[in-house]
Amino acid sequence: MILLIDGYNLLFSGLGQSKDIKTNQLETLRDKLVTQLKSYNIRKKHRVIAVFDGDKTNTHYPQEKESGGIRVAFSQGNATADEHIINLVASYIREKPQRRDLCVVTSDRALAGALISNHVKIISSEEFAAELTAKNSNASPDLKEDPIEKFTGLKPSDVPKWLKIFEE
Repeated sequence: MILLIDGYNLLFSGLGQSKDIKTNQLETLRDKLVTQLKSYNIRKKHRVIAVFDGDKTNTHYPQEKESGGIRVAFSQGNATADEHIINLVASYIREKPQRRDLCVVTSDRALAGALISNHVKIISSEEFAAELTAKNSNASPDLKEDPIEKFTGLKPSDVPKWLKIFEE
């Protein structure tokens, strides 16, 4: 399975990270996400490519880098991460026209719509974030990440249980 991840979409939609952050925090959040993806990939053994928007000046971000089996790509010039993902999918389809092993993680409807005709499986960022977090819950303590509830809040069905606990 080739897993193409809309990086910032996963961070901000799937993991619920606030968009009101400083540039230096963005690098830390990307690194944390890549660490989570490494842990996930140890179990899944997929080919994982996380794609992020680069800067328009091409001065700060490399086009690609490898980090522990996770390929991290940045869009270049005026291209967006969405365009980069579309180009990667097109390249993989040209390589093997009947392939059915492509999966894109995004909650971006425009991106998903552009890829659906290519028989690409789309997983929402929220769904993948839940799987990413669930897989990490069985990891050793040094690999375990914060629970998704820390970013998204409690589910309405969990509120009565916690109210009862705090009443005591």
